Amino acid sequence: MSSLLYPGLQALDEQYLDVDFQFGGVDQVSFLPQLYKRETLTLQRKIFMYAAGLLPRLGYAKRAHLMNPMVPGLSGGKMSSSDPKSKIDFLDSPAEVKSKIKAAVCTPGVVEENGVLAFIKAVLIPVQDLREEQAKLRGEKQAARGPGSGSNVKVDAPEGTVFSVSRKPDFGGDIHFKTYQELEDAYAKEDLHPGDLKAAITEALVALLSPIKEMFNADPEWQEVERLGYPDQSVQPAAKQVKEKVSYFSHVMWTPPDGQNTKKAMRTTAPTEEERAQLRAQKEAEKKAKADAQAAAGPTAAELKSRQADAAAVTPSAIASSSTSAVSQL
Repeated sequence: MSSLLYPGLQALDEQYLDVDFQFGGVDQVSFLPQLYKRETLTLQRKIFMYAAGLLPRLGYAKRAHLMNPMVPGLSGGKMSSSDPKSKIDFLDSPAEVKSKIKAAVCTPGVVEENGVLAFIKAVLIPVQDLREEQAKLRGEKQAARGPGSGSNVKVDAPEGTVFSVSRKPDFGGDIHFKTYQELEDAYAKEDLHPGDLKAAITEALVALLSPIKEMFNADPEWQEVERLGYPDQSVQPAAKQVKEKVSYFSHVMWTPPDGQNTKKAMRTTAPTEEERAQLRAQKEAEKKAKADAQAAAGPTAAELKSRQADAAAVTPSAIASSSTSAVSQL
């Protein structure tokens, strides 16, 4: 029954959420063509086409549907909201962006399923193309470049550059690309090192997201929308959670310099994703070590005493009575 119910439940989301349009990826699941046979609704069509074709026939309003291509996640595989390290959020701080990109899977010379390259192709270069288009509409030769412009294209980059990578002179100096394909080809041939690429994308993402973060921090209404939309991840609960864990992280994850007062040295910043992951791994290791130690030591004296008491409490009276009854009947 689930295979029949699931497409309908997905389609009805837009009605009961009372939305004007839905946004999703091209991986939206297909529905069963046997459920409603029409040429416009085939196995290749996705759930959005299913909703657009059927919901109006049930008296519901027809919504607009927006679809975007799926890109690989930073941690390998599919990008997922359940894996914070696989994606970059609009409200991520520069430190969070740097940490996620630093930990991202970016094998030298490998372009398939490379989440770092995917961010450049699907986000950064299209944004730069849009900047150039808007600049031309304003009658300008090219979009603003350099620090404070929101673009990672260097001031001295050749005309038509859409992405720049800073490198030390010893490693060939700065390199500029006019298309994504140029960048991908350079990476595939290992003319571009993953470390240089990660540094460039970190700089570009921070430049792109910083204005958004500033607008969010200055807008109480936007903050309230975020709190209502993501109650478990909003600013206030997150701050409370950090407050409860700061002292633990201060002692477990960080040791103050020799001679420095521990109370004064106690950290006041939130732990990073890497520190949280390290703490979780440490807790799991401690649990496993404790369980292994208990298994190796065998039952405790209290457990042996309890087992002996349970054994002593068992009497054969019921069995004997049953046997006697059976003999008498013979």
